[in-house]
This record gives sequence, structure tokens and C-alpha cells, in this order.
Amino acid sequence: EHDLFGEICSAVSSDASMVTEADTSLFASEQAYCERALGYLKASGQTIQYETLPDNTLSLVAPEELRRRFNQLPPEIAPENWQLYLSQDKTVITDAIARARGEQHAWPDVQYLWQINPVVQWLDDKISSAFGRHQAPVIRLPYLLEPDEDHFILSGLFPNRKSHPMVNPWIVVSFNRESLIGSQPFAEFLQRHPQLSNKLTNSGGKDRNHQRQQDLLEAAIAHAREVFIHDRNAFETHINQQLNEHLQKLDVLRGRQLSQLELDFADNKQQLSVKQSRKEQRQREIEHNFDSYIEWIEDTMTTEKEPYIQVIAVITGAEG
Repeated sequence: EHDLFGEICSAVSSDASMVTEADTSLFASEQAYCERALGYLKASGQTIQYETLPDNTLSLVAPEELRRRFNQLPPEIAPENWQLYLSQDKTVITDAIARARGEQHAWPDVQYLWQINPVVQWLDDKISSAFGRHQAPVIRLPYLLEPDEDHFILSGLFPNRKSHPMVNPWIVVSFNRESLIGSQPFAEFLQRHPQLSNKLTNSGGKDRNHQRQQDLLEAAIAHAREVFIHDRNAFETHINQQLNEHLQKLDVLRGRQLSQLELDFADNKQQLSVKQSRKEQRQREIEHNFDSYIEWIEDTMTTEKEPYIQVIAVITGAEG
């Protein structure tokens, strides 16, 4: 039997993926990010015990905050004595799974280090809170950029009706001598400035003068808003074209099911009143299933009109 519902679900998922580009990062790997984040927390005075073992496995004693996060998860996930071992090496993970099966442990002693690991999510929250509300870092790189260069990295988030992020482009809005010169996707900016992926020394500080960047912020956000809305509209045009085709197929399927319902009850020998009642009940079920599914599609794929804009960072060549 042809599974049209499954086909439409697949179409929705694949079309939604058009706004989820390959991850762009300043870090070579998830582990490199975690090691830098842990180093930052330790340097800022927090008690963090971690090391990278000879086989490149990351060893971490879970701090109290991280333990509380694990306490909200199934108990078998929590490591023994709160000693965590994490790796991105698939061979290491495969061996750990094999050991867990052989020793009848519920969970491997080495966890896979990826974005949804509780450790990574905890580090994301910790690093995000390094700057206060309505604050963003100004990264000063006079040894890489010209003194009159200012580049604003901005994120534009469009949620759907379920408040799930659907469209979330990152762009870089650039200025030279306080004049807007344009914008580009964050990934392209990194390609043009590969040195930014190296370990950077930020000669910043609280006493630095960032008035120029503050004055340019409004223009950067106004330009970014236009770009974000254009991206959102392009996504909506693309997804609507695809969904309309599948909704037409869905309407045909509804008609077939209702026609089959008529045939099923045409030769039914039950008492007329009973037959009519069962037929009406089945018809209501069919209509409810299709209406619910269409509502789910609309709630899932309809995005807000205005973006939530966040300034991620400003990169400048000015020493301040």
C-alpha cells in the first residue's frame, strides 16, 4: 500500500533541512571546542578537573552543575563516581559498547562526544552565559585586519508556530571607514579569512573604546534584518511549492478513502440506523485524521514574519 502520509513526512523533513547547512565552526572538532571551553572555565577560576588522555579521550570529573543535569536523565547514563570519558573516535566508542555488552553494563564507560551529549550542552550554556544580556564580545585583531574594518556577526532566528527554530542564518555585516560595504554568510566569511580558525589572541579589555562599533550597530542590525527576511521568504516560497503538491495528493487520498467508505457500507447487511451510525463515525475519523495532519503541517512549516536577531560578536581591526 502506498504510504502517502509517510511520503509527505519525508518531504517536510527534507525540505526543512534546506535551512540546516553543514555545521560551520571556528573549531576543528567538537572535542577541540570542549577542551577550549573547559580551559576557559578553569582559567576564570572555576574548579574544573579535565585532561586529554594519550588515546585522545577526554577525561572530565563532572562538576556539581553538570551532575545536576545528569540527574534529570535516566540513571544508567550517569558515570560511576562522576568520572566521564568522552571521545569522537568511532573505534573507541565501538570498543566501549562491546565491553558494556560483555560485562552486561547498561551504558558504555566512554561516551560519544557530539552536540547532544549532556557535557556539550552544559558547556554551551556556560560559555553563552560568559556575556551578560544584550552584550557581545568585541574581538580586536589589528594584526589580521585593517584599523578601519568592522565585521558584525549576527544570527537571525525564525521559529515556527510550535516555537521550534526553522530558519536561522548567520551572516557577517561589514563596514569600512564606518561605511556599509555589504554582507555575506558566516561560512563564506570564514573561507575568506581562514586565519580566524586559528588560535586567536584578543587584545580586548574593559577599558577599550568601542564607541565606533556601538554607533554602527543599528545600521548592522537594519541591514541584517533585510537579509534575514529575504532568506525566510525564499525558504517559505520553496517549502510552500513542495507542500502544496503533497497537499493536493493528500486531498486525493481523502477522496479515495471516503469513496471506499461508501463502498464498504453499500453492501452492509446491518440494520440501517446502526449502519448509518457506524458510517458517520468512520467518516468523522477520516476527516479528523486529515484535518489534524494538515494542521500539523501548517504549524510545523509556518514561520514567524520577524526574526529574533542576536549579535554574536564584532570583529575589528581597531585597537580601541
